[in-house]
Amino acid sequence: MELDKEQKEQLDKISELVIEKIKEKYLLIEKTFNLNSYESKEDAIMKTKNYDVINSFIENIVNITCGYFKLNKERLLNGRRVSGEYINASYMVAYLCRGLPENPITMITIGMYFKKDHSSIKHWLLMAEKKMQNSFEFKYDINQIQKLVENSLKTY
Repeated sequence: MELDKEQKEQLDKISELVIEKIKEKYLLIEKTFNLNSYESKEDAIMKTKNYDVINSFIENIVNITCGYFKLNKERLLNGRRVSGEYINASYMVAYLCRGLPENPITMITIGMYFKKDHSSIKHWLLMAEKKMQNSFEFKYDINQIQKLVENSLKTY
């Protein structure tokens, strides 16, 4: 279904309103909790404009990772604490999402997908980096998943 000019304009207006609300909420959160993160408010807000595209990209990485390890996707995404192979899979997904040199996905956006706070995602990234240095198996698995993700993007 293709949108006509009027529908596109309406969608743009709605997007701008949503972005304004996100700005307001982000500023309120920042004032309340003195939020500090690696990304700027503008980055988080601008990336929200492309939420559907980013969300489908994260989902693609999650699907490939779950398929690679034969994990249950719902268990990985249930928002509760995960352990064992599920936590390593979470680390890998976060690492692959942030590891895009041309356009890394923000910790806030990854957190929204996993129903986690950005600080949890920050921890996952630190753990993934540590495991990349200390575990050949982890590094091998993440490289294999990255190749699968890259191959899946070629089909789009």
